[in-house]
Amino acid sequence: MDIGKFNGRYFINIAAGGALTELTYEVPYKLKTIIGQLAYYLKGFEKLPHIKSSRVRIEFNDECFEGEIMLFLLANTNSVGGFERLAPRAAIDDGLFDLLIIKKTDLVRFIHLAGEAIRGYHINDQYVIYAQAREVKVSVENNMPVNLDGEYGGLLPGIFTNLHHHLYMMVPE
Repeated sequence: MDIGKFNGRYFINIAAGGALTELTYEVPYKLKTIIGQLAYYLKGFEKLPHIKSSRVRIEFNDECFEGEIMLFLLANTNSVGGFERLAPRAAIDDGLFDLLIIKKTDLVRFIHLAGEAIRGYHINDQYVIYAQAREVKVSVENNMPVNLDGEYGGLLPGIFTNLHHHLYMMVPE
């Protein structure tokens, strides 16, 4: 299976930056054990009115996005935060990240996008950039925390690299 690397740290499933990405490590452990995934949604609704965009430069393949975003995600699988269709072409062994960039938008549109993401319709939205890439370089005006597999992973800027077939697993048939 592929492994992601960011500034000397490793991740298996997801790397993210921007609004709401710190949510996963801000939800109290006790609340997660009591109500499970619902704890993330409750914390998310609490934070929604306060989310702000961030100015970034994201380089991938031979393309570059420069502007304000709500968040970006690099997925190694299609299952991210309970959304099973967030990165529909993702495969854990293809040597590629599925990159999602959510451009700056208002709160109502952001909530609408979340609803579309549940059904997998978000990738064609005008506020979403969806691509696959082996390496992604992210530069920011101000330090931005990175979430790696639900944990604090350091600060941007940095380079995300997909280490193709880096981990071999043996399982019974």
